[in-house]
Amino acid sequence: MNKFMLFLMLVLSGSGLLGQEAYSLESAKKLAVENSSSVKSAELDVQIMEKRIWETKAIGLPQVNMEGSFQNFIDIPTQVIPAQAFNPFAPADELIGVQFGTDHSVSANLTVSQLLFDGRYLIGLKAIQMLAQISNQSLKKTEKVAREEAEDAYYMVAVSAEQIKILEETEKKIKKIKEDLQTLADERVVEQSEADQMALNYTVINNNLILARKQNDLALQLLKLKMGLGMDQEIATTDSLDTFIKSIDINQYTDKKFESSNHLDVQLLETQLVLDGLNIKNEQSAGYPSLAAFFQTQQQAFRNDFDFFSNKPWYPANVWGLNLSVPIFSSGQRNAKVKQAELMRDKTELLIGSVKEGLQLQVMNAKVNLKASWDMLLVNKQRMEIAEKLLNSAQIKFKEGIISSTEFTQVENQLIQSQSDYINSAYSMLKSKLELDKLSNNE
Repeated sequence: MNKFMLFLMLVLSGSGLLGQEAYSLESAKKLAVENSSSVKSAELDVQIMEKRIWETKAIGLPQVNMEGSFQNFIDIPTQVIPAQAFNPFAPADELIGVQFGTDHSVSANLTVSQLLFDGRYLIGLKAIQMLAQISNQSLKKTEKVAREEAEDAYYMVAVSAEQIKILEETEKKIKKIKEDLQTLADERVVEQSEADQMALNYTVINNNLILARKQNDLALQLLKLKMGLGMDQEIATTDSLDTFIKSIDINQYTDKKFESSNHLDVQLLETQLVLDGLNIKNEQSAGYPSLAAFFQTQQQAFRNDFDFFSNKPWYPANVWGLNLSVPIFSSGQRNAKVKQAELMRDKTELLIGSVKEGLQLQVMNAKVNLKASWDMLLVNKQRMEIAEKLLNSAQIKFKEGIISSTEFTQVENQLIQSQSDYINSAYSMLKSKLELDKLSNNE
């Protein structure tokens, strides 16, 4: 292999293009946020709201419009006037038709308007800013959900990997006993049924190990999905179950005071409450007058021939003015809208109180579950360690013929059950921790 190829392989290996890419929990959560379609959609909503803010602001800024028109009279309109206007001797009731105007006319108008005062516009500016705040809070919530889903999937990978590790160690022990026992059976030192029983035990362990590996593969696929990676991409995890267990300070979780105001759902509702207050003011301001100014300039040309670009006169008309609108009477319509807005605010206040109480209850329940699952984890870990010692002791006794294969199988089953209980309690504890993190907005 030449130096260039060796250098290229080193570069590819360092960049993760060769072999598996390994991810920690934090890097997995970061990638999940970056690749989440829900997060990208929420980011677009924020950008859309930024444009809506400018759209609303522009209503109170100068508006300039230009219009142009061209008319060709196939028949010039006829006006009827008394004939005496041209002939004093004509009968008094005689009318004649006359045509005024030209065959062609062109006009160009430029209008500039400026809103001077409108209460609903001022309230609308504040309201649109609160809507933008809701969009940003929704984006944070979407990012939070993406991180939580990736974390949950990562825990499944870590737990299933630990299960594989435990089963592999047990399988090695049972395999060695099975092989030794088969040797003794071949030499007719022990009954073949003893060897067959141990072979059956090994098959059960081996099947459990195969199932655990499949579960680990599925967990990795789920993690890749949450991270936004392709299903054919090979990845590995760097954080283990033991790492997570050692990093948890159970007292820090259970003793930490919960502040409901920090929860994103409460913050969204409180922002909605402010928006409801602005909506009340908006409906109240519908009874205020509005004032706008305008200026218009117009140029017109009249021709019998289509020669508007020749050096012939155009006739100007310029005007400016004010438009004042004063609401006087709406038969109670405006008052009804104000009352509706006030009732919507009252509903939001009730909802905030209900959500806060619900969150407090959920946190209390999550803390109880976390403490219980943590205690169960410690008990099951101790049970598993004792079961391993018993199995080692039973292995010696079995080889010495002190106990039968049936008794050894009972000890082995006890170990398998304790291992399963330990894995289940570990995942239950991590789920309880994650649930408490969700409620407390812990990252």
